[in-house]
Amino acid sequence: MKKNQFKTAVIISILSQLIFVGAVRSQNDINDTTNGKADYADRFPCIPYLAPPSNLVADSITSNSAQLHASGSGLITIYYKLLAAPTWTFAPGGIASSLLPNTEYEFYATAYKYVCNKYLTSKSSAFAYFTTLHAASHSSINTIFFPNPSHGLGMLSFTLPQPGYVLIKLFDKTGRTISTINKGNMPEGEHHMSIVLDNGSTPAGLYFVSIETSFGLTETKKIILIK
Repeated sequence: MKKNQFKTAVIISILSQLIFVGAVRSQNDINDTTNGKADYADRFPCIPYLAPPSNLVADSITSNSAQLHASGSGLITIYYKLLAAPTWTFAPGGIASSLLPNTEYEFYATAYKYVCNKYLTSKSSAFAYFTTLHAASHSSINTIFFPNPSHGLGMLSFTLPQPGYVLIKLFDKTGRTISTINKGNMPEGEHHMSIVLDNGSTPAGLYFVSIETSFGLTETKKIILIK
């Protein structure tokens, strides 16, 4: 009986030691993992830094607009103003609009990004500059309609000195609009458009084609329709 009690006591003692050793090892493993993470954080800390935007460039410059660019990380926004103006204007999509002709402007960019569990903002270290073009000095867009008189089909030709919004309408001698030929932006340069005057029921007589531009040039040409 005493021998059995002795064996039981020995087994319980061994088991207790094994449980203790396992618990110590588990705690050491946890400590090693925690210390490892701490060591990694100490050696490679997250640095809350956002590089400022760079490579500020202005292109597609006209007398009243310009496309502004900047490179960088995160969300890039661009602001511009007259060189001597006190306030800045946001350029949506990098487009500076409603500018004055032959005028110098300056612009800068900002970057906005989430870094190291916080939002950071960084501003370009220098300003960039551009000068708008002179306003169009042309007094005419050289509108031609041929043939004139016309039997109902003709070619409208004109030259735009700069890109812009162009409205082209055909109307009769009473001022009533017959058709709208163009209503939208057009590029700089020569343009040729085929115009149908007679849709089958248009009476012969006097008609007009007018061209209006967003940069101030307007012309109206008389057209005679014969049948």
